[in-house]
Amino acid sequence: MFGRHSLITAYQTVCFGPRLTRGALRTLAKYQGDEVDDFRDEEPGKIIHEVRTGESPGS
Repeated sequence: MFGRHSLITAYQTVCFGPRLTRGALRTLAKYQGDEVDDFRDEEPGKIIHEVRTGESPGS
């Protein structure tokens, strides 16, 4: 999930598909960071574009 690309696409289609825009905004809000987590590269306000759970494959 790339925040900037999702927002641009949602903005460009808001006249034709407002449900798409609402869905994009809700999804971005869901994945917006609210704490500092180096493992997930999470920071407050930053949109997480890689959702990982558990150990990393290389570990």
